[in-house]
Parts: sequence; C-alpha cells; structure tokens
Amino acid sequence: PVIPENWTDETKELYAKLTNKETDLMWGIFTKDIYGEGINTTIPKYEEELEYEFPVVLAYMHSNHEFPLDFMNQTWNDGKIVELTYQMTTTNNEKLMGYTPNIDIYRGAMDEEIRELARQAKAFGHPFLFRVNNEMNSDWTSYGGVVNLRDPDLFIANWRRFYDIFQEEGAHNVIWVFNP
Repeated sequence: PVIPENWTDETKELYAKLTNKETDLMWGIFTKDIYGEGINTTIPKYEEELEYEFPVVLAYMHSNHEFPLDFMNQTWNDGKIVELTYQMTTTNNEKLMGYTPNIDIYRGAMDEEIRELARQAKAFGHPFLFRVNNEMNSDWTSYGGVVNLRDPDLFIANWRRFYDIFQEEGAHNVIWVFNP
C-alpha cells in the first residue's frame, strides 16, 4: 500500500505500528454494550481476567448517528485504538428487504451527513481504523449485495464517495479498512 502523503504524522506512526511484523500481534475486542458499560466495565473485567489489555476496540455506528466523540476520546486516552465500523443501514440489519440508504448515498442525497461525519472524525484529531459496510458480500446485512441489486459497482461507488468526502473535509487521521 502507498501511504497517503496527507496523513498526519500520528496516523503514519500508527499505521507503521500496525503493519510492523516485528511487533506483537494487536488483539481487539468488541462487546454489545461498547459505548457504555462495555468500555467502562465489561472490557476492563475481561482484561483483568485474561491479564491482557486489548489495544484495539471495535465499535459500530449506523446511518443517521453522530460520531461517538466522547467514546473515541475515552478510548484514545486509555491508550486504545478504535476500529469504527460505519454501516449504511437504518435498521441495524434487522429488516433486510426494507429501506437501505445505498441508493440515496449513490445519488448524493446523504453527502451532508457524510461530510458532517468526516468533520467530526477530523475534529477527533487522532488516528483510528475506519471500515465502511463490513461484510458487504453477505446476505445478512441490509447494505449487502444480495439486497442491493447484486451490484458491486454500487458498493464501490459508495465506498469511494465516503473516501472522497473524507479527503475533501481533511479527515487525514483515518486509516481505511476494507473488510469482506
């Protein structure tokens, strides 16, 4: 991969750490209650029981949700890296054949929401991993190919739209993750 020239020094440093084969593997953790009890109680309990501090924490957010700035700051201050997963869904993948925002995103109808998300990511200021629509190759997500015309070009166009908007807004602290 080519390291983007516009990444912050801190982002470049984190990427180098993540990809350095000489350093220890960095395990991550996710709990259903990640934004509240999870980060404050559940994860510390697991870490104590396992005698291991997880350096990576996984969190999810859906369309029409604000960037979790307080959570991001808390995890950063605790010395953890967040892998934030943005899912283009309003139903948390429960109504697979219901509304999916993918066509709206493709048509630009959600650009302002994406821009605001990018601005908030930039305001956070520290590097984090960001994956958009993980497991898009599935039949269990409302943004997956099965539900969205079986058209990989729609996914690609939307992913690029997110990326381009983040670049335009100067969110150069984001390390993008592609995760089928």
